[in-house]
Amino acid sequence: MSNPTKTQLKAVGRVTISRVYPAGAPLPTSAAVTGTLLAVGGDPCWGSSGVWVYRAVVPNSVATGNGLYKVTLQKGASGLTDGEDPWDGNRVYPFFEGASLVIVGTGSNYVGLLDQQAGTTFLIDLFQLL
Repeated sequence: MSNPTKTQLKAVGRVTISRVYPAGAPLPTSAAVTGTLLAVGGDPCWGSSGVWVYRAVVPNSVATGNGLYKVTLQKGASGLTDGEDPWDGNRVYPFFEGASLVIVGTGSNYVGLLDQQAGTTFLIDLFQLL
């Protein structure tokens, strides 16, 4: 974000996760979640103050496994809201460039989550962690 507004700061960590495919009646197909800020990483050449990385727990009733999921931002979280290309000269921060959904199930293997690497956008960031 580049000089985020109070409204953006309040809204940016809250999203709605929806399971689009496969549809799973009778389970709910969406849930509102609030993320915890893990890190603010270096700017990936956008002219912003960096990337913000959040983690949130998505209920098992929504994230049940492989499928197609949609992340919907809260009103006021994004700079542009009309689908306009932010690279055409009309830069309104913050930009949103995607999300990842990782589902950790049960089993006999170990899973490691490396929060210290959250927000590392360039190799130089990784060296600063060591």
